[in-house]
Amino acid sequence: MIFQVFVGALLDKFAKTHDASGGYAVLCGICAGAYLVAFAINHLFAPKFEAVRMTEA
Repeated sequence: MIFQVFVGALLDKFAKTHDASGGYAVLCGICAGAYLVAFAINHLFAPKFEAVRMTEA
């Protein structure tokens, strides 16, 4: 919910300067950075992926 308020304020700020595409460029950068941060955190918590072997009961 807070991100939506942030996005609205950011786009309004860029719209006042008649550069709406700049606001969307900033948002794309934030989303790309968030993806990389999430990938790094996931890699830190699970550095090795191993196959799970299923046994018959």
